[in-house]
Amino acid sequence: EAQALLEQEGEICSTLTAITVKLESAVTADAANAMMECYLQVCERGTAGGDVVLEEVLLAISALANAREAAFGVYMKAFAPHLFASLAKTSAPMVCSVAVGVVCDCCRALGEDYEPYMQTTIDLLIQALQVRDRKALTLAVLSAFGDLAMACGAKFYPHVESLMQILKVASGAEFNNSSPEVAEYYYLSLIHI
Repeated sequence: EAQALLEQEGEICSTLTAITVKLESAVTADAANAMMECYLQVCERGTAGGDVVLEEVLLAISALANAREAAFGVYMKAFAPHLFASLAKTSAPMVCSVAVGVVCDCCRALGEDYEPYMQTTIDLLIQALQVRDRKALTLAVLSAFGDLAMACGAKFYPHVESLMQILKVASGAEFNNSSPEVAEYYYLSLIHI
């Protein structure tokens, strides 16, 4: 019975994601408040509800951030601890990967208003780069750094030097193999710090 309830919760989140994506800017503040209240309750349970449910609620929140854009900022203080916990969950690569995508969407939605969350986000993204053999996660994290830089503008500048060191390791590598897959693996393995 508990498993069926979790599956139903995941399906509800998935349905709300689809509705939010379809309605986009037509999602009212009242509807967004009600959805976010429910999403935060699901987040409170964390992975006690299962990784799949957590992934689904993160996707739903991501859709809401895209729909509400800058107005999503009112939820960040309550949501940030859950986002950070999901980013830190490198033992569950799909949860972490979805959380990286949520970071990107929140950055695009909030722009410079994401800045209060930037340092913790960068620290967690760098930790995620330490996970080996997770090519998709590594690529998502690198993309997130770009979204953070674009969102936070000049406030991102203090982080440029340390991030450039990470990228420099990968870009300065030489590899003499004609297989693109092997070369990609090699370059990605160099990025891990």
